[in-house]
Amino acid sequence: MPRPDFDVIVAGAGPAGGMAARTAAAVGLRTALVEEHEQPGLPAHCSGKLQLHAFREFDLPASLVMNTLRAGAFYSPGGAVFRVRREEADYQPPFELVDYVVTVQNRQGRGTFAEANVKINIKGEIVHTAAEGNGPVNALDAALRKALTPLYPQMNEFHLSDYKVRILDGRNGTAATTRVLIDTRNSHHQWGTVGASTNIIEASWQALLDSVEYGLWEAKEEAEAHV
Repeated sequence: MPRPDFDVIVAGAGPAGGMAARTAAAVGLRTALVEEHEQPGLPAHCSGKLQLHAFREFDLPASLVMNTLRAGAFYSPGGAVFRVRREEADYQPPFELVDYVVTVQNRQGRGTFAEANVKINIKGEIVHTAAEGNGPVNALDAALRKALTPLYPQMNEFHLSDYKVRILDGRNGTAATTRVLIDTRNSHHQWGTVGASTNIIEASWQALLDSVEYGLWEAKEEAEAHV
């Protein structure tokens, strides 16, 4: 019997496990939800935990909070890592995407090449850069690095170590949803991110952006820990 191929396996189909599995599946991961009871979701033991949006929606007082979860992660055999960080009210992303344009051309005497234009918001300042590459993802990566490296020199330590593409619904042919997994490393750590879209460039861009944002966030956390 062939071994099942899953990116994420969630043990326990209670409220938290069910939401974790749903979130992973929604971004294109092959997800298995394992439950020892006959009916998923029961018994519904929530351990007294609530997400931040519940406090906002029902206007619950902050005095009810005894402990907060600062970050969480899913680790999978495929190397994908998800950080639960953006939900925090005080989280400030190191940058925000405004827009991007990427073109691929084949010119006589030069062959195939790509060019990307990226516009991002870095702490209130709009930065617009352009770069060429041997492909659209390489060009986007180069343009993003050109915009961010002057303010975040840690970018020089980020290196792509693996890039995987998988078709999720092959019956749709070239219109199928594509999942892209990117593994990135620096001198002491490796992390993975994922993007999913019917557009392979968009899927790659999602994974690339999350990879850079996570790397910068982790570098900031490490620097503050050593202060």
